[in-house]
Amino acid sequence: MRMVRPAYIDDSVLVSSTVADTVEAWSSEDTYAVDAVRYRVIGGVRFQFRSLQADNTDKTPESEPTWWKPEGPTPAWAMFDGGLQTKSSAPDLLGVGLQMPADQRADTLALLSINAASVQVVVTDDVDGVVYDRTFGLISDSGITDIYAYFFEPIVRLPDLILTDLPAGYAGSLVEVSLIDEGGQPSCGALVIGHARKLGDTRWNPSLGIRDFSTKGDAPWGEFVIVEKAYRRRASFSVIVPMGFVDELMDLLPQYRAKPVLWIGDSEFRSTAIFGYFKDFNVELSLPPSLALCSLDLESLV
Repeated sequence: MRMVRPAYIDDSVLVSSTVADTVEAWSSEDTYAVDAVRYRVIGGVRFQFRSLQADNTDKTPESEPTWWKPEGPTPAWAMFDGGLQTKSSAPDLLGVGLQMPADQRADTLALLSINAASVQVVVTDDVDGVVYDRTFGLISDSGITDIYAYFFEPIVRLPDLILTDLPAGYAGSLVEVSLIDEGGQPSCGALVIGHARKLGDTRWNPSLGIRDFSTKGDAPWGEFVIVEKAYRRRASFSVIVPMGFVDELMDLLPQYRAKPVLWIGDSEFRSTAIFGYFKDFNVELSLPPSLALCSLDLESLV
């Protein structure tokens, strides 16, 4: 079991993007008309606000709801807002360049809720030059279990790509990510990059599922109606941790009780990766003296 604490991404880190942001920054010195749109930087991310009234002067958008209406992140920042429903997209190529801080190492990159034909990731160090350059096709073969399925099942793309082999020895490197789909509109719901921390060894009895928010029921006129809505992925893991790590674990996890984290139960199975929060966390000091048993109940972002 590994947890990847996302690196903090702001204007100093996001140095390039193929997604154009045309919205201007809000200024307390300007007066805005109805429907004027400006952005404010909140938590490093550019969020858009629309003016609801004329003669809108010196009203801070995020704290004046009668004057400004929030409209989510700007197009280039949608993939960095901590959610999966808002997406960045661009024709043919969705590319970003991340200049990691000098003290920031990254060995894990996750692209979540994506639509593309392929992904290229390039890591460049100031001294050693290109230290990582790989291209990944996104055609899924997970459902191809026999020759019939190979020829007749529809071709589907991977919705997520998780890489755990970025060279961690290069702090402050430039990470360039390109989602490619010639003639299409590649998109990405979330890009998560950070340094993984191993918590322990996952026992092979995980429970995976979803929590569905769709509504199903009878309409007033008698017809059965289904309204499809979002869902969240859920997972429960048992993790064996060294006894000497218990105190550190009890100090570490509470720091992320209200922060989205990428949890990887087993790197061999994409379905065991959850980007979200832990709902429940317990440690049992019941194994042999050198080991403890940790249980984690996780739920993804919508």
